[in-house]
Amino acid sequence: MNGRISLFLIGLPILLLSIVTIGNKEFRAQIGEKLIYLGLFLEKPFHTSSEWIIKDLMITNKPNVYGNSDHRSIENFKRSGSLVLSFSGSKLATLLAFAGGFFEYFGDYFNQKPYLSLLGSKAPLQKPKEEIRFLTLNACMFFGGLPLINGGITPASDRIESLSALIKGLDIDFLLMQEVSFEPGLDLAKELEKEFAHFFVRIGPNPWKLESCLFAASKYPIISEPKFIPFPYHSLMKRGVFCIETPDFWILNTHLEEGDNERAKQLREMEVSLIIDTMNDLKETSKKPCLLFGDLNVPKIGNGKDEYERLNLNRDFVDPYNIKYPILSELSATCTNLIQYYAYGENPKHATFEIIDYALLDKEFEEDFVLSVDQVKETLNLGSPGNSLSDHRGILLKAAIKKR
Repeated sequence: MNGRISLFLIGLPILLLSIVTIGNKEFRAQIGEKLIYLGLFLEKPFHTSSEWIIKDLMITNKPNVYGNSDHRSIENFKRSGSLVLSFSGSKLATLLAFAGGFFEYFGDYFNQKPYLSLLGSKAPLQKPKEEIRFLTLNACMFFGGLPLINGGITPASDRIESLSALIKGLDIDFLLMQEVSFEPGLDLAKELEKEFAHFFVRIGPNPWKLESCLFAASKYPIISEPKFIPFPYHSLMKRGVFCIETPDFWILNTHLEEGDNERAKQLREMEVSLIIDTMNDLKETSKKPCLLFGDLNVPKIGNGKDEYERLNLNRDFVDPYNIKYPILSELSATCTNLIQYYAYGENPKHATFEIIDYALLDKEFEEDFVLSVDQVKETLNLGSPGNSLSDHRGILLKAAIKKR
């Protein structure tokens, strides 16, 4: 059986190469997309088994949270059974996921785009509104059980419907998200199909690992080929900055290196420098404002000596969140690890609160463009952490263009 699978995995790419080489660019791109979706289909059993294993081994068995039963004894019995099922099928699931990575790899070779674009059913807005609305959010929507590890958040599939309902009620024009893997990104785009004209998922492909996990949706037309500029150093996640051009401005979405050590800080400094260089290149050719959204992992403490000050973000950007919330507090923080403590059943007294999510306007255009914070969306639930939509708060912003 394994020999037949190996022969299939070797023979199919050769067959595809021979077929695709005779097709035109559009045909190759279509084949590439089909291979990418096939790869995702093969990876789904691995995603599901990882979700079960991570929850069963790591998450608190406290009754009535994270989908747990009313009684610990019943929950423990259920977990034992699901662990047996998960581990018994893990070999096949891993093999299928590995094969799926091959299909994604060849799909990227044929597709030649660092993203997948999807069309919503809403017609693009041709005239800018007086007030343009943005939402930026680190949604912690990795595949499988990774949200449980990285934020103590329930799997993405459990939150899609509630998060989509929240977004639909905000009437936003642009949605910029981080930590949204390919599969949850597709599910989210499907839920929001009637709300936006364009969606971008699987940005920065990275077979067998994590893509950039950036996600973007727009009600406005995208007038040029989007760009993804990868950062030079990355391991598990292919970090970078994603750029889309609208008739009146550029939008950049990013997620910088995480960590408190010096190496991570040095990488973030290089990443910010690359983003500023990218913005300068975009401005030189288009003469349009640039707006930067994302989880920068740059904590703003407000003591004048933090990384925020060292990177001179206030020098290069207008930071409306800093204007509205200059002091870090539990209420102004955009991220906390309190939920992860809760998920693991640990004492949350050492939990931290940080401001690390940003929406920034290039300072060169502050006379032409107004960007301000409308409200902070409570996507994290401190009263009932297990019901949080994310371990980050969403930032809802409004903008107005002064000059046309």
